[in-house]
Amino acid sequence: MTVSETEQQRLQALMSYTILDSLPEAEYDAITQIATHICQTPISLITFLDDERQWFKAAQGLTLKETPRQYSFCAHAIQTPTQLMEVMDVRADERFAQNPFTLTDPPVIFYAGVPLVDEDGQALGTLCVMDHQPRHLSDQQATTLKSLAQQVVSLLKLRRSQTLLSQANQLLNDTNALLQAVVSSCPAGLTLFEPVYSNGELTDFKYVFTNGANAVIAGQSVEQMTGSTLNTLFATAVTAGLFDRLKTVQQTGQPLHFQWQVTVGHGPIWCNISMVPIGERVLVCVQDISQLKRTEQQLQTQTENLGQHVAERTLKIGQLSAWQNAILEHAGQAIVSTDINGIVRTANRAIEQLLGYKPEELIGCVVQIEPGTPENPVPLVSYHPSSDLPTSELLKMALETDGFFHTECLILGKRGQRIPVFMTASTLKDEGGKVTGYVGMATDISALKAAEEKAEKTSRELKIFFERALDLHCITSLDGHFLKVNQAWTETLGYLAEEIEGHYFLEFIHPDDRNESLQTYQTPVIDGFVNRYQHKDGSYRLIQWRAKRYEKLIYSSARDITERKKAEDALRESEQRFREIAENVDEVFWIQSADPFQLLYINPAYERVFGLTSQSLYDDPYSFLNSVIPEDRPMVEAAFERYRQGEEIPVQYRVRGRDDLIRWLNVRSFVMKDSGGEILRCIGIASDITSQKEKELLLQQSLEREQELNKLKSQFVSTASHEFRTPLATIQSSVDLIELYLDRPEATVRPSIQRHLTVIKNEIRSFDELLSDLLTIGQIEAGKLVYNPRLIDVPMYCQGIIGTHFHQRPDNRTVRITVEGTPVPSYLDDKLMGHVLVNLLSNAFKFSKTDPELHLVFKPNQLLISVIDQGIGIPFQDLPHLFQTFFRARNASSIQGTGLGLVIAHQFVNVQGGRLDVRSEEAKGTTFTITLPNYHGHADFSH
Repeated sequence: MTVSETEQQRLQALMSYTILDSLPEAEYDAITQIATHICQTPISLITFLDDERQWFKAAQGLTLKETPRQYSFCAHAIQTPTQLMEVMDVRADERFAQNPFTLTDPPVIFYAGVPLVDEDGQALGTLCVMDHQPRHLSDQQATTLKSLAQQVVSLLKLRRSQTLLSQANQLLNDTNALLQAVVSSCPAGLTLFEPVYSNGELTDFKYVFTNGANAVIAGQSVEQMTGSTLNTLFATAVTAGLFDRLKTVQQTGQPLHFQWQVTVGHGPIWCNISMVPIGERVLVCVQDISQLKRTEQQLQTQTENLGQHVAERTLKIGQLSAWQNAILEHAGQAIVSTDINGIVRTANRAIEQLLGYKPEELIGCVVQIEPGTPENPVPLVSYHPSSDLPTSELLKMALETDGFFHTECLILGKRGQRIPVFMTASTLKDEGGKVTGYVGMATDISALKAAEEKAEKTSRELKIFFERALDLHCITSLDGHFLKVNQAWTETLGYLAEEIEGHYFLEFIHPDDRNESLQTYQTPVIDGFVNRYQHKDGSYRLIQWRAKRYEKLIYSSARDITERKKAEDALRESEQRFREIAENVDEVFWIQSADPFQLLYINPAYERVFGLTSQSLYDDPYSFLNSVIPEDRPMVEAAFERYRQGEEIPVQYRVRGRDDLIRWLNVRSFVMKDSGGEILRCIGIASDITSQKEKELLLQQSLEREQELNKLKSQFVSTASHEFRTPLATIQSSVDLIELYLDRPEATVRPSIQRHLTVIKNEIRSFDELLSDLLTIGQIEAGKLVYNPRLIDVPMYCQGIIGTHFHQRPDNRTVRITVEGTPVPSYLDDKLMGHVLVNLLSNAFKFSKTDPELHLVFKPNQLLISVIDQGIGIPFQDLPHLFQTFFRARNASSIQGTGLGLVIAHQFVNVQGGRLDVRSEEAKGTTFTITLPNYHGHADFSH
């Protein structure tokens, strides 16, 4: 929705309340009165904004009835409907600084407005307060102002409800008039029927007479109906019971009245029918009451709507009453109402906090106001239990004159204390305008009085500060004339105060600086402007200014910076010499200020080494981190924070330069301090030590490689010695036992000898497998492993391996093979792949008690072979080391193995361009997956 559409909706909502240009109403005036006294402002308004103007429904402290919308403060307030808009000093706000009401005398300086938002979220206007001096609403004042704004919205809702109710009543009257007009202007249809007999039996009725109104009702002409029978013209009417009713009236002689709905040529109509016997004939009076029926229905609907409107109005009036009671109950101001004689009738809870009286203690007391004395003219308000005391004439006279007055006074508390308050009183009137009592509101201003005393003390302190300050302080008029200067002007420029005050400021300024100084003087705020002021001895001093415009005066503070400027010029010349040196060295060199932490200089070497522009570092002192490689960045960030705190740090880290090369830098920082130990500058030097680091890295890598080889050598010797010694020991033991058995009878020892020979054969086979694995490891490390791929049928090849190595196992377990996708021939080294599959399937049988699964997955360009078991699994912490030489998982130490099988399998898969992955969970099983590129031919091996 566009802005114009949103504003159009807001204006439509405003028009629906018919509030614009309405006459003054006491309810709205009372709200602005309360707002004025609660917020302690001279002006309070209830405003509504149409498309061109701001119109005031109620106003306190302002005689205008409306203003152009373009100058309205409230037009800005309704832009944020849910918030109170408070501007403590509108002159400092660029939206209002040039507003005519800001520039008038007296000007509007303070503004606070609460948007009046209806139930549909439309901001119709505001309840606002204004003052001629800067101020700030307290939380309590802001809350009360919002509550009063809600009460204004409630009054608007009630106004619209009353309007709708009046409109509903008018519609009801119009409907009744319309009904009467319909009945009086539509003559009834008249028909005289004559009975028709056949064979002595009444069979029909004939139209003897009918009038035009009846013809219109029946949808026929008078000529067509006269002489015709009912059955001929309206057969449906006969079947619908009209004939039977005519017959009953004709035969009984009793009249009959009824309503009947009948369908004629132009549609169904309602009729009010009266049948009166006239001899043997029957006179029928037909009145078309279709419109009456429709009107009755409309009347019923409107009556229901009216009842709903009345209920809604009653509810809203109840809500308004509840809100009013809530304001009285929870308002921060003490509120008391009296009758015409000044006898207290009501008091809210705030009276107890202010005076110590409970509300019920004041009921029936008489309010008395004693005028003040010449020495202390503030009136004294007190409450007396005697009802014989007359009402204070001061109160009567003030209220009978204007119906409203306010004053600062003292109120006598329950304990006799005199409490300073700001009291507001107004009359209460009945509907006839007769005064029936008074209502008073008292706001505790004890804090305000204390603040006034404090302000007076502060004023004295500021005067002392102004006169004795080391800086030049002055007050000037808007036209540039000195009104007040302090003693520092004499000490700095040699002039006495009377030699400066009353003079135009440009008289003291160097001629070359006058134009710029005059232009700067016109700005509301001056900060850091420097010009040359003439000393009384004729020389010129550099003066730096700060100034701010407040109301019709300009308050300024200045400082003599002549000596500082000379020092800066000398420093600048020194820096120039420094740059000539710094910009021609290979090291990166920089200088940063300590407070604020800001880069002062970086030499050109930075762009070459870091690959970033120098400007980027001036813009963001952290931007150099973008070149630091991620691994070193946390360390560099921590060092940089210590550097920012003024700590001298040595640090080495890597950066990626513009040429995408990684450089090692050695960074050192130094701190410059003043005589008092305060840090002035942080200086840093970064040297490129890449070549040195590369040499160190080569040495480190060589050392680590040598250490790793020594570790592997030791591990190999230890493991190999164990693996060789174990089968040899077993063989030696079996040989010794066989020699022992040779001295015994052959028949008794032959089975034992045969058993030990079997053990020797098994150990020799294991010994041979270990030697074979060691030779294979040697071939792999020497790079002599031969890879001879050929096109093979993978499923058939796997079936062959299973049949050769895992057929008819003693435990009757077998390998379950599954195939996913369309099998195609693939290029594999059958010898290497056979070694891999045998090793993985052997492990699956060794480490599980269920049937392992061999799962083949054929994809367009990839072959996946998975060996799955439900065995003991591999501990999570052992998985990273699984393919290291001689490594055995910690839960497999009791199961035979050398720790070489998976290493060889891993290398055999790699040499074929594949990848061997493992996924395992301890006590749940293991899955080894071989991923190979599926380079295949065109022969069809599917089955």
